[in-house]
Amino acid sequence: MFRENRIRFHANKSMEDYLPTTVSITNSDFTYQGVMDLLVNGVANKVIHFKSAFNTALDPGFSGIIDKGPGEVTVESDLPWKMK
Repeated sequence: MFRENRIRFHANKSMEDYLPTTVSITNSDFTYQGVMDLLVNGVANKVIHFKSAFNTALDPGFSGIIDKGPGEVTVESDLPWKMK
């Protein structure tokens, strides 16, 4: 169950190469009311593939914000979302 938690990627100076990452969320209930930061990327040139399926947003006004930051994010989602 997702309440007020977000998925956040932080930079690490000791890493030279950030490989692509896939984040998959399935069969979850999103209880947050309104607009929520869902995924936040803080890593330059980071490639993230965000996928979600079979989820339920309990609030009709729910919307997830995807903040691609200084990287690249692709989204395949059954949830309402907006790119920042």
